[in-house]
Amino acid sequence: MKPIAMLGLAAVLAWSADGTAQGKDSTPGERHLRVMAELLPGVYDNANQAYFDRRRGLPEADRHARMQTTITRVRAPAFGEHVFLWVNRTGTDAQATRSWRIATLSAGPAPDTVTMRHYLRMDGEITSAELATLRPEDLRRTEGCDYVFRRRADHYAGRQPTRACRFQWEGREVYTDNEIQLSRTSLWFHDHKYELRGQRRITGTASGEPFWLERARTFHCYVDMPGVGGGRAEPFERYDGV
Repeated sequence: MKPIAMLGLAAVLAWSADGTAQGKDSTPGERHLRVMAELLPGVYDNANQAYFDRRRGLPEADRHARMQTTITRVRAPAFGEHVFLWVNRTGTDAQATRSWRIATLSAGPAPDTVTMRHYLRMDGEITSAELATLRPEDLRRTEGCDYVFRRRADHYAGRQPTRACRFQWEGREVYTDNEIQLSRTSLWFHDHKYELRGQRRITGTASGEPFWLERARTFHCYVDMPGVGGGRAEPFERYDGV
């Protein structure tokens, strides 16, 4: 009996050690990466923010332009495993401008962080047909402009290193200290540029408030027209030729 009991105890200890090892297979950052990769894709729009900025009568410098962002997970082998096509549309339909970029996610540099890198197409769009052969050197990525994300209570917050993201913009040396926040319902971000000399802000809202884009939801609706196609025969007024 004793040899059998000892063998059983050894098996339990071996299973426990193996279970502990499996629990340490991934870092918190790698687990956050998997969550963010599922959370990031979607269609986001600040229609409510732009509307109420006008309705509240805010000064023009404090108003947020209408913004819609579409993020789609794509396969672009040269950029790694977690790759997204990120399209921003700014302004109304009649005067909208668009910009295209590739965003990537990777675990690190700290054990509990996730890094987002942006590769920008400075002129024109990024098409789905070119993704298979697109390379990072075909786009523009500026060193120091990556976002490092950390998990918060109900969202992920990513920041650029302080004054490290520097580049030429409209003939001026500028820097950004921007932030992106991602939650189940929203995408928040700043888009502020500052002159390197004098540190004067030259883009973004004067109030410093971020863009707040709410995640769009897909839904179906049904319309019952009174007295039409079997609809309920409720009294209503018909207006023709208006």
